[in-house]
Amino acid sequence: MTVAVYAGMFDPVTKGHVDIATRASRLFDKVIISILEDTTGERFYFNTAERVAMVKEATKISPMSKLSHSTVWLRIMRRMSGRRL
Repeated sequence: MTVAVYAGMFDPVTKGHVDIATRASRLFDKVIISILEDTTGERFYFNTAERVAMVKEATKISPMSKLSHSTVWLRIMRRMSGRRL
């Protein structure tokens, strides 16, 4: 199984983000969309929950995809034995 991690702020999610997620879903068996949490001290337009909801709605997450929100996306990548970003 090939796994891709797509990490970003998604503040807000754009058509470009959706395009990349859609293309990745055609290339990989599983796509993990990792959203940076708003605990980094940066100023976000939308909080984490709002951005998670926007990404879910915009991408219509499939059963083979996983949506996470984390400041440690690289750790997720390593845990899933991912090889590409």
